[in-house]
Amino acid sequence: MGTGGPSQLLVSAVLCTVAVAQGPDHWAWRAPQEAQGSLDALVAERLRAAGLTPAPAADPHTLVRRLHLDLVGVPPTVEVVDAFVADPSDAAYGALVDRLLASPGFGERMAVPWLDVARFADTNGFSIDDHRDMWAWRDWVIDAFNQNMPYDRFILEQVAGDMMEGADERTRLATGFLRNGMNTHEGGTLPQEYRVIYLADMVDTTASAFLGLTMACAQCHDHPYDPITQEEYYRFYGFFDQAVVKGDGAVNGNTRPYQEVTPPIGGAAAARRAAERRIETLERHRLHPPAMVAARARWERLQRDALVAADAPTPWSGLARESLKWIWAHGDDSPGTTSLQRTFHLSEEPVRATLVITCDDEAVVRVNGRGAARLDHWQRPLDADVTGLLKAGENTLKVSCRNRGGPAGLVAVLALTGGDGRTRHVVTDDRWTVSEGGEAAMVRGSYGADPWGRVLDPLFDRGALDAALLTAEGDRDAQQWRVINEAFQGAEPDMGGHVRAIDGEIKALRRLAETGRPTVMVMKQGKPRVTYVLERGQYDRPDKDRPVTPATPSILPPMGADLPRDRLGLARWLIAEDNPLVARVAVNLIWQSLFGEGLLETPNDLGLRSRRPVQLRLLDALAVRFKADGWDVKGLVRSLVMSETYRRSSRVAADVRERDPQNSLLGRASRRRLSAEVLRDSALSIGGVLGREMGGPCVYPEQPDGLWREVSHFGYAPAFTAQAFYPSLGQGLRRRSLYTFWKRTSPPPAMSAFDAPTREVCTMSRSRTNTPLQALVTLNAPVFVDAARGLAARALRRPGGDVEARLRWAFRCAVARTPEAWELSVLRRRLAAARERFARRPEEAAALLGTGDSDDAAERAAWVVVASVILNLDETMTRE
Repeated sequence: MGTGGPSQLLVSAVLCTVAVAQGPDHWAWRAPQEAQGSLDALVAERLRAAGLTPAPAADPHTLVRRLHLDLVGVPPTVEVVDAFVADPSDAAYGALVDRLLASPGFGERMAVPWLDVARFADTNGFSIDDHRDMWAWRDWVIDAFNQNMPYDRFILEQVAGDMMEGADERTRLATGFLRNGMNTHEGGTLPQEYRVIYLADMVDTTASAFLGLTMACAQCHDHPYDPITQEEYYRFYGFFDQAVVKGDGAVNGNTRPYQEVTPPIGGAAAARRAAERRIETLERHRLHPPAMVAARARWERLQRDALVAADAPTPWSGLARESLKWIWAHGDDSPGTTSLQRTFHLSEEPVRATLVITCDDEAVVRVNGRGAARLDHWQRPLDADVTGLLKAGENTLKVSCRNRGGPAGLVAVLALTGGDGRTRHVVTDDRWTVSEGGEAAMVRGSYGADPWGRVLDPLFDRGALDAALLTAEGDRDAQQWRVINEAFQGAEPDMGGHVRAIDGEIKALRRLAETGRPTVMVMKQGKPRVTYVLERGQYDRPDKDRPVTPATPSILPPMGADLPRDRLGLARWLIAEDNPLVARVAVNLIWQSLFGEGLLETPNDLGLRSRRPVQLRLLDALAVRFKADGWDVKGLVRSLVMSETYRRSSRVAADVRERDPQNSLLGRASRRRLSAEVLRDSALSIGGVLGREMGGPCVYPEQPDGLWREVSHFGYAPAFTAQAFYPSLGQGLRRRSLYTFWKRTSPPPAMSAFDAPTREVCTMSRSRTNTPLQALVTLNAPVFVDAARGLAARALRRPGGDVEARLRWAFRCAVARTPEAWELSVLRRRLAAARERFARRPEEAAALLGTGDSDDAAERAAWVVVASVILNLDETMTRE
């Protein structure tokens, strides 16, 4: 919250005075109170008082689907639905809840909202936004939820795991929570300024995530609404000011302090395999950068056309550099002249003869006594066409050389192409003789040796390029592609940018591939330091007359005298019995993940500007019981989903909806569009193509080319990582969404369209929008098309040829219930229309299937269209 002029500061001061006066009476500052009765009883009491009747229980199909989406993030299989519908008793429902809570998918589902809170990402943010390695911390979160780590321990380790008694690798790993914020290493960065920015981010995240307070408003001045002064802000800031926090960042990796860790999920062996797979993928992209493939193909066509038009063979292909020698006739470096020659026999006159030669320093070339070329600079090799100067029988190539002093040498290649199209070469080697000016020809060194080096390399490269260009794409080896790419770089500088970018990515992965132990940025306590109030929050204006010691806001219960005034003490104060906020905030976040809306409308702000919760008694009762039950997360989740309130239908009479449009009284179930991750994962699961591998480095599903480059430093040398996008291959494209590489300045577009945040700052709840762009994503994005292909293939594999049975089964895969007659009729008509279209347009069928023509392409493509319709149903994308 920024500062303004004198009048605004006056208003802020008045508001702050009012806030201080009201502070002790505000509901959030008081300890939560236990209430008599169950969750359902407390809800029923409010409904009766409002004269409302709750909705009936949801039907079994809806309930089993709701439960799976909320607890594991993907819909149930048809077989699971059928089993529950056959026995929807409380006992069967409870057993199903327990199975889902024990599923590895529970931790993955619960981790997603916490990644928003913790502003987790795979890049550093700010302008350069290069990569960092924090994914092992993400795996720690998944594992913590799956192991049902008590929530107080969950807080303690993330805030001060490095300072706990018996701290180990895993507890230090947990403190990555505080290090997830953005950092920068840009030129001109002032370390002291950015150290303040990083610490302020830790303050804001801790206050929002655990206390539900907007303390950041007090960084520059007293909080304009809540009774938190600027001095109290810097007292809280002081807990973090003691840590080792660098104000600059590392390039292409983690900033110290960091530590190597064994990944919590999969271990070192799985991490090594993942790194090796990624390196293999990048090696393939180095040969074929996705953004360059089309442009390179156009350039290749032009080059091939030029070769064909000139009827040019590839005279240098098959010639080994090692066959060349540098030769001379003198044994010293004194100036002088000499003539060297080579006699050779030809069975026929060549149809083409090309000579490339260089000599230190000058030379005149004669072929069969006729002048052919003159060379006057040894570093500019001569390329001469000597066709017509050669004959069938004996031929002589003579070079008259002049040395001006210093090392002398001659190297030459004569390429002779016969009528059969085959090429032979005459090169400078031991078979050359001295014709005049010396006693004997002497081999002075192999080609490439000092002092002359590799002057003729361009002719070899040209020969290799011609050979590669005239080789069919499918027959080229990796070396031929490298030759083409190197030449293409001369025409398209972006190609060089991609090579440098990919090399940088591979370099960053090498150590992980060797050790399987990624690094993770962690917290580390430093030396004691004095914290000052910063005037107007400016890093370079510490008020030396206002030193502060670490302390908590005065509106909340004070820290116990036995608690140290450091992060460990702060963590223990957060989870202390008398803290009125932490359990409320935690319960509200878990409620929000299951019901869609929290009991608090503003989960990050429980201050005076927040609206008093309609269900405050319920929130307080749940908070009290949560702590009394040992901060048992799975226990809390189980109690919520077992309630009648959770199991109600979302369908109510119009007058009930009008009287309680926001469902504040909880008389019905919430109906909402699935979150970005659940929407994508559900589509892949319905299509049978969802990757189930857990943990490990992030993957790179397809996205439109060039998005990263619009906001990156692509092409900069030396290259930064995460500047150009190189998609994963194979199963890496279809893993669960929380494993998708997250670039802050350009998050995954298919998820951004569905309101996923950038994760530049702590996000306690997401907005929920409806835009036309969302339909474009689910109808056209590769991942959704792939899901439709998968569902179509699954339906066609069903035994028997009953179209209606297959349509009914595919429909149930998506929404659990059986389609009504009119819905089946619509799907049948759509299938028939698609069959007819693709029968007339087989090229469209092949394009949709991503394969070549086949006898049943029209049928399979038609089923893909119908599968896409099912995946795009409002009911499929909605949690009923």
